[in-house]
Amino acid sequence: MINVLIAPQASEVTINVRFSETASEDELRDAWQDVSNGTLQHHIRDAIWFECVRRGIQPRDIIPDEA
Repeated sequence: MINVLIAPQASEVTINVRFSETASEDELRDAWQDVSNGTLQHHIRDAIWFECVRRGIQPRDIIPDEA
């Protein structure tokens, strides 16, 4: 599992990735595949979309329609 925290930042964008000591080679490979094929991007997009809805923000004001 990859956890992402979106929080206010004063400096450039960074990502904090932590690994379980029990993550296998196959699990690391699968995680990379999720990043490289866009799966992670879609999950993050959906999470932001649902957070906008929860807060009463119009999601399309934040996330443009996909082309």
